[in-house]
Amino acid sequence: MNEVSAGAASDRWKEERAKTQELLGKILMLWGDIMGLVYRLPEALGFSNPEAIQLGLAQINGDASRVAYLSKLLKHEPKLADVDAQRSADALAALSKLKK
Repeated sequence: MNEVSAGAASDRWKEERAKTQELLGKILMLWGDIMGLVYRLPEALGFSNPEAIQLGLAQINGDASRVAYLSKLLKHEPKLADVDAQRSADALAALSKLKK
């Protein structure tokens, strides 16, 4: 009976591992999509030199630091972006959600 229990435990472990891998894959895909949007934000907001900002983002370590950098640009350098106050506020709100 021990062999049956060991086999059942092994099967359960394999099932749980497969579920975990699937969930992690979904999380990684979502994270990748979000970071792609973060990198496209400077261009979408009409920053005067989005390529330079994207390069700066690529050189920053850590997603939280990238989000903080973009938030700082939107708050303190509004002339860099050709965007109305509402779009800027919406972008800041979205970036602040990413901080959490």
